Amino acid sequence: MISNYRITCLGLISFILFLIPFLNSECQAQDANYWTNQYGSRSTILGGAVIGSVLDISGTYYNTGGLSLIEDPDVFLAAKVIEWPHYTLESSFMEDIQINSSRFSPAPSIVAAMFSFDWLENHRVGISLFTRYDVKMDLGSTLVTSQIPESEIPVIKSFTSDFRLITNLSEYWSGLSWSYKVGPKMGVGITQYLTIRFHLTRLGISDHLIKTNDQILSTTDGREYEYTNYGLLWKLGFMFNFLGLTIGLTATTPTVQLYGNGESMIKTIVIGEDKDDDGNQDTWAAVHVQKDVDSNSHTPFAIGLGTTFKMKNTNIYISMEWFSAVKRFDVIAPVEFESQIGGDILYNGVTHELQDVLNIGIGLQHTFNEHISVNTSFTTDFSARVPGTETNLSIASWDIYHFFIGTAFNISKSEFTLGIGYAFGNNRYDFSKWRISTNKIDSMNSDLNDINFKYHNYKILVGFSI
Repeated sequence: MISNYRITCLGLISFILFLIPFLNSECQAQDANYWTNQYGSRSTILGGAVIGSVLDISGTYYNTGGLSLIEDPDVFLAAKVIEWPHYTLESSFMEDIQINSSRFSPAPSIVAAMFSFDWLENHRVGISLFTRYDVKMDLGSTLVTSQIPESEIPVIKSFTSDFRLITNLSEYWSGLSWSYKVGPKMGVGITQYLTIRFHLTRLGISDHLIKTNDQILSTTDGREYEYTNYGLLWKLGFMFNFLGLTIGLTATTPTVQLYGNGESMIKTIVIGEDKDDDGNQDTWAAVHVQKDVDSNSHTPFAIGLGTTFKMKNTNIYISMEWFSAVKRFDVIAPVEFESQIGGDILYNGVTHELQDVLNIGIGLQHTFNEHISVNTSFTTDFSARVPGTETNLSIASWDIYHFFIGTAFNISKSEFTLGIGYAFGNNRYDFSKWRISTNKIDSMNSDLNDINFKYHNYKILVGFSI
C-alpha cells in the first residue's frame, strides 16, 4: 500500500464544515428524479397529478390530448415558485447537525401559450418553454487543525484539508404542441421538444498531514467533466372526457440526440509513507485529460396514466407515470491510460445508468363558487439511480415526497393562484465513484463516500393565466 494512514473522522468533519455555509435551495435532485419539478399554477398545486385532466394550457406538457377539449381556454400561462430548504446531515459517528438556509431561490417554471384558428376547426396549437432540470452547487472551504479525534495516526503537527465541489446542470425544453378534437369526448395530441442540456462538475479533495517526525503525507484528488447535448423527443397524449370521469394516457419517447460534445479530466497524486524502508517516501500519480470528444445523453421511455373523478363541487385527480430503465452508457467514452507513477491501467470517462421508476400522485380540488376553489395534493418522486451502481454521472439519490395546498380565484377573465408546498426526502452522496480506485491506494476519506442528507423543502407559488 502507498498509504496506511486514515483520517476518516477529520475528513468528514471538515466536509461538514465546508458544507454549512454553502448549502442553499439550488442543491436539488439531479436527473435521476423525474417528478421534482411541476409546471403551471393549478397543475403545481395538484402535484402534477393532471395527466387525466382537461385543466388549462399546462396540458402542453402534461397531456396535449386535452388541449382541444378545453371549452374556454386561456391563451397565456405563467407561474413562479420560490423555495426555502432546511437540511439535516447524518453520519455514522456524529450526532445530527442541523443546517439551515434562509436564502430563497426560484424553482424552474414554465411559460406557455395556445392558439386556435378558424380555418383549422377542432385543431389547437401550443408553444411552451420551461426548465426541466436546474441543479447548482458550489461548496468549498479549507480546514487547518492539529486535533484529529479517534485517529489511528500518531501525534501530528498539523493537518490541512481542502474541498471544492461545483455542479451546474441545466436542461431546457422548448415545445411545439398540436391537439385535435376527434369527437365531443376525445382529443389527441403530440408535442415535439427540442432539448438543450449543459452539465459541468468539478470535484477537488486535497489533504496534507505533517507528522511529528516532519514527514509530509498528502493525497490530491481531482475530477472534472463538462458536456453539452442537443436532442429531440416527442410526447403523445390521448384524452377521454366523459360526464363524470376523465381519462388520460401519455407516452414520451427517449431522446434522439442531435449533437453532443464534452471533455473529462481525472487526477490523483499520493505521497505516502516509506513502506519499504528504502529512505524514500512511496508515491503514486495518475493524471489524464481528454477534450473535444463525443458525448451521449439517453433518456427513458415513459408511459403516463391519469384520471379525474368529477363530482358536484369536488374533483379527485389521480395520476401515475412509469419510466423505463436506461442501460449503462458512456456519457463521455472512457479512454484507457497508464498512471504516470505506478504503471496502473486506468480509465478516464463518464458513465450513467438508470433503473425503472413508478411515480404516483393524487390531488383534490373543491370549488366553493365560480370564483374560488381550494386545491391540495400528494405525489412521490422516487430516484432512478441504480443502487450500488458503478457509474459516476449522478452521485445523489433522492426519494422525495411532495405536499401542496393552495387556492385559485378568478378576477374578470383572469385566474390567479396562490399556494404553499412542503417536500421531504433522503439524499445520499457517494463520492467514491468519482475517484480513482486501485489496490495501491487506501482512501483516507472513505467515510466521505457515503454521507446521508435529509432535507425539508418549503415552496411558495404565485401564478396567473389570462
